[in-house]
Amino acid sequence: MRPAERQRAPTTKKIDEGCDFENHVLAKRFGLRQGTKTRLIDDCSIDEMAAYIAWCLTYLGESAMDGVVGKTYDLRNAYKQYGVCKADRSLLRIAFWNPDLHKVQFLGLNALPFGAIGSVNSFLRISMAIWYIGLRGLRLCWTAFFDDYTLLSKQTCSSSAAVSAESLFSLLGVDFAKEGKKAVPWGTEVCALGVKINLAAGGSGARQVTIGHTETREKELVRRWKP
Repeated sequence: MRPAERQRAPTTKKIDEGCDFENHVLAKRFGLRQGTKTRLIDDCSIDEMAAYIAWCLTYLGESAMDGVVGKTYDLRNAYKQYGVCKADRSLLRIAFWNPDLHKVQFLGLNALPFGAIGSVNSFLRISMAIWYIGLRGLRLCWTAFFDDYTLLSKQTCSSSAAVSAESLFSLLGVDFAKEGKKAVPWGTEVCALGVKINLAAGGSGARQVTIGHTETREKELVRRWKP
């Protein structure tokens, strides 16, 4: 079929007036300002951590979140930890301008190049495999988003949970931040991807956990949208 003969995808979406929440996965749509345009983004990720917390508060009683703390893990130079196959290594070169020699030069690659479609697909398989092993094999209450992992645990079990997660990374040869601002301790406030989860928002015994922007993200949004 020639390109001119191909049917275009419909530009409008049909409204499902009878959407059944029990039998559909719900995703969000939001507008993202890009220059003079507002681009519509269909966010098809599931807010797993919020779902975990909501389930606990709904089915495990009012004290379910008492004594729960959280922490995050960030993989160091995540893409660079994984090499490319021999065929790709022989084929691909990165072109760059050398301002000292005033000419274009070319680099070979030993690790996954950041931003390539193949890199994203390959790394996501690794990321989700690590998450799945931790979830099923170690019973960790955690989520994964690319190279960021968020882990929850009762305070009394937090040391064991940390040892389990960190040992899993080590056994698989995965390097994660062990120092600096990305190596955070356990706490009742967990910040990840510009979002802050307050696990003790309502105090002891209260059925309340708040999820909102971090102070840094709030200031960024105010600067961006201020007239």
